[in-house]
Amino acid sequence: MGKFPNPDYVRWELHRVWVVDATLRAGQRHQAPKSRYYCDEDNWQCTLADRWDANGQLWKTLWTHNFVAPDLPGTVSAAMGFNDLISGTAFIGNLYGSKSAQYTLKPRIPDSTFTPDAMAGEGVR
Repeated sequence: MGKFPNPDYVRWELHRVWVVDATLRAGQRHQAPKSRYYCDEDNWQCTLADRWDANGQLWKTLWTHNFVAPDLPGTVSAAMGFNDLISGTAFIGNLYGSKSAQYTLKPRIPDSTFTPDAMAGEGVR
């Protein structure tokens, strides 16, 4: 399959999405002055994106795989990556592999942890 996830192991579903176009503010610089995000209507995670270079050429496609975690409850971003259409390179991250537990839930951090006094105390060396 080359530089793409094997479709035998990846499930894509059609979802309603919000399409968000982002353009660089006048007078600013960025390696990708134009981007388009496809944000899932149900969970607001942007699961696909496209980026154009300064010449207006489609440069990168970005993606993330999400899964429903009913024990949270919520939707979790899992594997993610991009394809550089100009250089022909690709990146994939957050692959879990053959671990027996693909993710674990940590105990909820108490709200008191985030009070100004508690945070100031944590910041002291």
